[in-house]
Amino acid sequence: MAYVKKTHRFGLLTPSSNTVQEPEFSAALPPTVSLHTARVAYRDITPQEQDRCVLELESESRKLADAEVDVIVFAATAPTLAKGVHSEVVGFVASIELGRVGPEKAYELGRRADRPDADVVIMPGGNWPAMSVVERLERELGKPVLANNAVSLWAGLRLLKTGDSIPGYGRLLRDHLPHQ
Repeated sequence: MAYVKKTHRFGLLTPSSNTVQEPEFSAALPPTVSLHTARVAYRDITPQEQDRCVLELESESRKLADAEVDVIVFAATAPTLAKGVHSEVVGFVASIELGRVGPEKAYELGRRADRPDADVVIMPGGNWPAMSVVERLERELGKPVLANNAVSLWAGLRLLKTGDSIPGYGRLLRDHLPHQ
């Protein structure tokens, strides 16, 4: 394998039970960006766990800073999307179980959640393997689909001012990253 010089370090704060974010981010990141992760304690999908994991953000961010990362993203949306115009749930309590569900379930849920009057379909949950079905859903639904990990990756790459286009994960990563 040829050596590719890493010019940027991407810091990811992820829930401790997450098994999806690191593989999805690694697969999509440009070859010049390295991924560095830290974890906050989060096992069950409950408001108490959500509140508790926020308390660890500062200490875990400091650990990532030791690696001289250029950006840190906390890729968890459950606390911010607890209320919405319409939502579909899958009924999981243990976050680790959500990570075992395949992309086809994410696809089915995205189709089910769509409404004709919706401008966008939002797929929260960093342990939900949805990035690989975003492009397919956008094509079929005719509207943007925002998956947690894709949005988090996009936000970090925008802060890094790097990335160009990342095909295969929907229009956000394909069409809305800064060009070098």
